[in-house]
Amino acid sequence: MVLPSALNVGNAKLTASKHNFKPLQSDIEIVDIATLVPAAIIIDDDNSGASSGNNNGLATAGETLEIFFGLLNTGAETISGISGTVISDSPWINIVQGNISYPAIMGGATGNNLSPIVIEVAPDTPHEALVRLHLVLTDSEANEYDVAELIEVEAARVEFISVSVLDDANAVLDPDETAGLSIAVVNNGAAVVSNVYARLYTANDLISIVSNTAYLGTLPLGETVTTIAPENFVVWQRPETLPGMVMPLHVRLYNEAGFEQIVPFSLTVGSVSSTDPLGPDSYGYVIYDWTDTDYPEAAVYDWFEIATPLGGLGTALPISDIYVSSNEGDQVGAQSLAVVNLPFPFQFYGRMYDQITVCSNGFIAMGVTENGEFRNFRLPGAMGPSPMIAPFWDDLATHSGSGIYTYFDRNNHSFIVQWYNLRNGKNGTSPETFQVILYDQLLTTPLWVMARSSSNITLSTM
Repeated sequence: MVLPSALNVGNAKLTASKHNFKPLQSDIEIVDIATLVPAAIIIDDDNSGASSGNNNGLATAGETLEIFFGLLNTGAETISGISGTVISDSPWINIVQGNISYPAIMGGATGNNLSPIVIEVAPDTPHEALVRLHLVLTDSEANEYDVAELIEVEAARVEFISVSVLDDANAVLDPDETAGLSIAVVNNGAAVVSNVYARLYTANDLISIVSNTAYLGTLPLGETVTTIAPENFVVWQRPETLPGMVMPLHVRLYNEAGFEQIVPFSLTVGSVSSTDPLGPDSYGYVIYDWTDTDYPEAAVYDWFEIATPLGGLGTALPISDIYVSSNEGDQVGAQSLAVVNLPFPFQFYGRMYDQITVCSNGFIAMGVTENGEFRNFRLPGAMGPSPMIAPFWDDLATHSGSGIYTYFDRNNHSFIVQWYNLRNGKNGTSPETFQVILYDQLLTTPLWVMARSSSNITLSTM
């Protein structure tokens, strides 16, 4: 950071800001004293003397540099006897020769070190990495200076383009299939890198890597490069994998000169159809519906009636949320929420709950909430409480012939919430009846959701 030259002596407020971060403010003191500050930096990488590089005057990963650090004397008097050491805690450089000395620098003038500092830049330095060095100096009057310098390093920056499945069928990695993989990458950095190999890794045990090394060769700037057959990766997708699952993978790119970068990518398994389950989500939940009959995890559901008008044994919740044709949503004074104690602890997204909040608008919230949002939204999202289970999230209304009931089925170790004969707020007439069933997870594992209305039946399990 370079401060403006037209500053007044005294206190100033410094503000640091970044997108999606809270700004940070700090008070700094502006002083007018003679000192040494950074001036121009000269980088020598011309392959003469101690330097080794591409002779472009820039710091490039893998080069050995001779550097001259210019200093400006901000005072009026000459500063002489300047000497010291260059230090850095950067992991990307090695200081080969760090002793530094300067000729006398007159007031308002600049000067360069008498002999170059020599540093080695690591071959695996990231593109546009900033290397900070400190010139720790003293002068003939025993004044001390700590001059901070920054050098930006150019390097290769390899980015993922695509992955191709090499099989004899559909060019898709299906469950229980062994196939080759070929990846394509592009070097969007500023330095060419040669003789590059790629090694494949994954953190998901559903995919096994049979052959983990492939050859890429030279990565020129801006050109797409693919692994060269027959040296492609080979993987086996385990048979228990569900179509649509995404396998997280990455390759470590490297060469004998010390270049190294990690390039992440992902691979979607199989081709998803309407008879396949959805998921998993980021937590690991998978949803099965009534069409996923090829999977043993798909639920076989028998409706368990608990609404008392139909002879059920459920307990009616004190919820009242009437429909008004000229005003959508919950009306003033509506009681759209009821907190219910669960008969057993229920774990959801890693947290244990002993209470839920039932809402007239077709969902239950885990724990206690005052959010009865009637407008549905994608999950997870900005609307509604979190976490929630939403079998039929919509603007729903109660009336004299409806009710919301709960029932603990001890024989099946389950807790049932039923919305009975509610009216849809879109027209005030469409009847909606559906259930959520929570199972005691100490005795059984699935969470089943059954939605039934005059027009549809849906079923899912997690």
